[in-house]
Amino acid sequence: MSSNLSKAIDEWALIAFTILMPTSVGMTLVGALTDHSQILSLATGGVGALGLLASIGHLARPLRAPFSILNWQHSWLSREILVAITHWLFVIGWCLAVYFKEPILARLFPLCALIIGIVLLHVIAQAYRVHSRPAWNGIETLIELYAEMLGLGISVGVLVLSLGFKFLPIPGWALVLCVGLGAAMDYWAQSHRMRRLTQMPPRENVMATLVRYKEIYAFSRNVVVFDCMALLFSLGLIFFPKIWMIFLILMVAAELIGHFFARFVFYTLPIQTRYAPQIHHSKMRSAERVQ
Repeated sequence: MSSNLSKAIDEWALIAFTILMPTSVGMTLVGALTDHSQILSLATGGVGALGLLASIGHLARPLRAPFSILNWQHSWLSREILVAITHWLFVIGWCLAVYFKEPILARLFPLCALIIGIVLLHVIAQAYRVHSRPAWNGIETLIELYAEMLGLGISVGVLVLSLGFKFLPIPGWALVLCVGLGAAMDYWAQSHRMRRLTQMPPRENVMATLVRYKEIYAFSRNVVVFDCMALLFSLGLIFFPKIWMIFLILMVAAELIGHFFARFVFYTLPIQTRYAPQIHHSKMRSAERVQ
């Protein structure tokens, strides 16, 4: 019972981490391109802090998290934590610069946080590209993180700024472009993953993933559906300017649900590959009995 609970917490921590950190990176992009408000920097720092807590939650021994960074030369997971902390520290520097009214630093820190955040996306993708998890081990992993940064991250950043300024802080067409690009990336990633899985030979380390092909396909379809909904809501910002806030909130909700499905299929469904060797050998034994 305790092992099942530990595994569930571990998977939900991974889902939270890979939703929150790309969102934080996208919010720093909004901060680097717009006037820097206190509310946006604080919100970005809060999202990043929650992401760091989630990253610690999926460690076997959370209390030893500071020591895990020491292995950064040999472990992608250690590099992931180190780069995530660095990104968050630049965000905190951005918060302080805005608070103390340092305009140069207020422009420099979100730009640095954005650059480190983009590096973080690559490190996260590399950390979870393992051969024993075929659904993870592809370029789609990185593309999905970029899609999340452009879609969910920028949408949340714009929503936070809108709450502070009471108007849409960036042109509507720019937001439509970002959401549309994110949706296109997600569609490509989901399609590419399904093609890659179906084309893999029936080796013992991929058989179990292919067993759940229909479930993976169903969740991948949901990702694309909610991305399309977010894109339609973003168009509502342009064509129905009087109720733009409603469309913005709906767009953020659609992005969040869509990327939750993406993270869920990424971490939860392919988990069955852990038992692939047993499935492979049981099938071999069954074939021997038939002969």
